[in-house]
Amino acid sequence: MASWKILSGWRRPKWQHPDPAVRRRALLELGAGAGEAAEILRRLADDEAAEVREVAVKRLDDVEVLRRRLTDDPEPSVRGAAAVRYRQLLIAGLPSEAAIAELARCSDTAIPTHVARRARAPEVRRAALLRVESLAVLMEAALHDDDPDVRREAVARLETPEALEALLLRIEAGEGTVHDPALEATVRSRLTALTDHDAVALCREMEALAEGEWSDALQARRRELAARWRALPPPIPKEMAERFRRATTACLLRRPPEHAAATHLKQKLLELLENPSACAEEWSVQLHALSRGVRTLCGAHPDEARSRVLFQTAHHHAPATAAVLEAPEENAHHVSALLQAAAAAAAQGDLTTARANLEEAQGLLNEE
Repeated sequence: MASWKILSGWRRPKWQHPDPAVRRRALLELGAGAGEAAEILRRLADDEAAEVREVAVKRLDDVEVLRRRLTDDPEPSVRGAAAVRYRQLLIAGLPSEAAIAELARCSDTAIPTHVARRARAPEVRRAALLRVESLAVLMEAALHDDDPDVRREAVARLETPEALEALLLRIEAGEGTVHDPALEATVRSRLTALTDHDAVALCREMEALAEGEWSDALQARRRELAARWRALPPPIPKEMAERFRRATTACLLRRPPEHAAATHLKQKLLELLENPSACAEEWSVQLHALSRGVRTLCGAHPDEARSRVLFQTAHHHAPATAAVLEAPEENAHHVSALLQAAAAAAAQGDLTTARANLEEAQGLLNEE
């Protein structure tokens, strides 16, 4: 005998049937997504059965519900179907103003790329480009979009001399779909603006660096500005040279703000090294406790770099019986060299190299 749950489905519309397969078939038979049909699709986009939700989102015109499904749905098939339908609406199913507003709400970074390439309205493609990070997509739009405003927006999104030079070479090679002398002039103008180092502008940048808030990258930025200054063609006015020298000196004299955690850790390591007579067990316990603090260091503050060096020094001077955290003998010199290199890189503002050296050193320390 059929269950009452199944029999009760006969008294309802098919899209309310307790059997998910029946609800799914009802969606497939549903008319256009307007009026009552639109409301049914919205309700079944939140259905408990994934196969029902998937069919619902494929026909849905409600971008808010689609956005929720493509980000929050637990089933990959539903998220994928919602993403496809969402892109379709942004590309051709919504008024331009609505599509542009929706792009601002979308957190999926892949969707603006599709819209920038395929949207019918140029104003929508242009809005999508504002959210595109892919150099290839920006190049493609600059060379091949049929709207001049979209092409110029793509050029405006290219922010490095290397990218602009690559685009200029492709334009000169005739790769563009549309001959656009104005676009080439725009590219050349932006390239000049990024590569022409004016003495007054460099003085202002160095002065702003000397007077602005502290950052771990301050000295790296100072060196970058100094390199650009050295590349200036002569003659450089004497008053400009003196102005730049004063600003550079002010940057060199700046000291980082107190870093309580790193400074405290450095002090504890110094105290440990000043007490070589401690027993092996006590030394090991203290070193193990301090190692947790060392592992949390991730910036370029001088006390952080000093703590890393002191930590490795403590390993080398530990009592012979202290085995905790001790690197294998064959790795000891390598670890020491890595930590010293990391400290030097951090002091120079090269965080990428410093972190790479620290990760390699940590790997050696963890081998034991």
